[in-house]
Amino acid sequence: MENHDICKEKHTMKKTLLWMAVFAVMIFAGCDQEPEEKEDLQLTLTVTGDPTNITIATATLKTSTSGPAIATANNDRWVFRFFIGGDATNLFTEPGSYFITLSAGTTNYTYTGNGTSAQQYTFATVKDNTIPWTHFRDLSQQM
Repeated sequence: MENHDICKEKHTMKKTLLWMAVFAVMIFAGCDQEPEEKEDLQLTLTVTGDPTNITIATATLKTSTSGPAIATANNDRWVFRFFIGGDATNLFTEPGSYFITLSAGTTNYTYTGNGTSAQQYTFATVKDNTIPWTHFRDLSQQM
């Protein structure tokens, strides 16, 4: 009888270990990637070839040339990280096509691509968006 009890206990222990292994697999399944940091989701623009005689303070995004700004960014060494409504903790995370304006005091520089009028820039992703400074123009000079 004693030998039977030992075998029964071993069998019960094996079942318990098996169930623990199954639960561990279920818990950790899908955890192979680190969760993205909140800042990794923030729409970001880098402007290259910055002019030495102009100080850009902010950038804004609009869905139309005359509409309100839907996102704003401060200049951090020509990297602009967009946020909503003046609250830098309310990150703007929506890739899409937007009109971009860079502001230097009372002068605004609008994204024109290689042209002479305001163009929408398409942010395909939230990161790795780079535009050369030469694609921005002061359109007030054309009037």
